[in-house]
Amino acid sequence: MCISKKLCYNDNRKVEDIMKRKGLIIASIFAIGIFFGINSDVYAVSYISSSAPDSFVTNQAGRGYSGGALTNTTNDAVMANVSLSANATGRGNNIIDYHTSTGDKIFCIDRMTEYGRGETYTKTGETVDYGIVYIITHAQDYYNSKFNRKGSNPELEASWFTQVAIWKYQNANNFTSISMVQPSIIEEGITTDAGDYYTYSNNAVLLWTLADGLVSAAKSQAGTDPSAFNNLAFNYDGSHTVDKDNKTIRTGLISIQNSSEVPSFSLDLSKAPSGTKVYNESGSELTSLTDIPSNVRFYLIVPIDNPDNYAFDFNITATAGYTYYNGYKYTNGAKQPVVLVTNDTKSITAALKIEGSHVEDTASSISKVMYITGLFILLCGVGIIYANVKPKKQEI
Repeated sequence: MCISKKLCYNDNRKVEDIMKRKGLIIASIFAIGIFFGINSDVYAVSYISSSAPDSFVTNQAGRGYSGGALTNTTNDAVMANVSLSANATGRGNNIIDYHTSTGDKIFCIDRMTEYGRGETYTKTGETVDYGIVYIITHAQDYYNSKFNRKGSNPELEASWFTQVAIWKYQNANNFTSISMVQPSIIEEGITTDAGDYYTYSNNAVLLWTLADGLVSAAKSQAGTDPSAFNNLAFNYDGSHTVDKDNKTIRTGLISIQNSSEVPSFSLDLSKAPSGTKVYNESGSELTSLTDIPSNVRFYLIVPIDNPDNYAFDFNITATAGYTYYNGYKYTNGAKQPVVLVTNDTKSITAALKIEGSHVEDTASSISKVMYITGLFILLCGVGIIYANVKPKKQEI
């Protein structure tokens, strides 16, 4: 399948012809690099899709080049490198910067995938290795932190880097054994005004080596089920204090465990005594119990009838949305797989039992009653004696 009269996709002989022009290409690389380094503020697009449709259609290939500038930055691109082509094990030597018809970014998970524009890919329902999902979701940050956006075209560099990492992770067709010695990354079918092939980057060797670190991190995540997280829970020591004047009890501080895993939570007090209120640790009342930041610590003020004799026993519930990355596999009619990654969210809950009691000591109460009774009897006896003695004095 050809996209121009000059070059066909996955044709190694054409790539060899490209290298014959290498001298002229290198002469223009510096000027192109300066142009993009100074005048462009291109950043890699997000690799996380907003949804996973049942199917999508690939875009037309070819970014276009005219008057010293790219004419289209949304079409797909087929990027070639001589080191990859020289170690061909069949078709699929080149790296495809795929975008769907809705703009979502997808990656090949099979080195034998050929490019085809306007092809329909359908969701398979198969599970995607989380190691691959990890690479796609972390590649841009890894590229930015390690490579510091030094390339002339960071968007396609990051895409090329991500795809290399995926194939290294899989090591399909002994991919990691390739000797990456040619630094140029070109786009097949795209030429400059002078007729030379457009060079997107001269950092292929550096990016090839850099991918090893991301692959190592991804292998430690292989087999992980990100949707299995369900560890939302409370921190609470069970303590409380009594305010006799206001007839309330105040719980100790309560917080959410694993707060870094969820951005916020909602609090349900429907089973708490009527009039129960929530305050943050600074003493400000939380009047809205939805979307509470997960790092907020709080306490409850619970009304009671008798500060000397009380008991309370109820549950509160926190609900949070846990967001995780999920990979979806798609194939076209030739069963060639690609993967699209989305943010999926599930609701998780945690319950906390709040309880406590205080009953006045019965023995102490009896002692007090006996003491008061005895004192009363004593006073009565004194009064009777006094009443009997006083008249006798008057008779004398």
